[in-house]
Amino acid sequence: MMSFYSKILVAHDGSELAEKALKTAMKLAGVDKRIELHILHVLKPLPLLDFLEAGEESVKVLRRERAELMMNEIKESLDGMGNPIVIKISEGHPEKKIVNYAEHHACDMIIMGSRGLGGIKEFFLGSVSHYVVQHAKVPTFIIK
Repeated sequence: MMSFYSKILVAHDGSELAEKALKTAMKLAGVDKRIELHILHVLKPLPLLDFLEAGEESVKVLRRERAELMMNEIKESLDGMGNPIVIKISEGHPEKKIVNYAEHHACDMIIMGSRGLGGIKEFFLGSVSHYVVQHAKVPTFIIK
């Protein structure tokens, strides 16, 4: 079967909407086993308060361990799909990392939640998803 997309990037931050985005990507990829699923989790820069409370390195290590555990669980849940799966954890500003990842890995679609785990519901359309929609060069599917 022919598909419009060959590489789908899912931005995953552990939120409920990220899980919905992943399930949507799984359905789309289920159409053709050649479709690659790229799952990206971005560790945001630490707020200054975290440095003061626990020390930079211990907080970074804990955040990285949690991200690795979450991504390993995702990978295990996708093992039976039969599609190529790429799992990546990156550090930096999520909006820029998502756009850059899609571009550098030739992803032809991005799927992500409208809001993530950010504060104050990140207004209406989250600041990360808003940036990605505005700057990505490929179709971006926002899940509500």
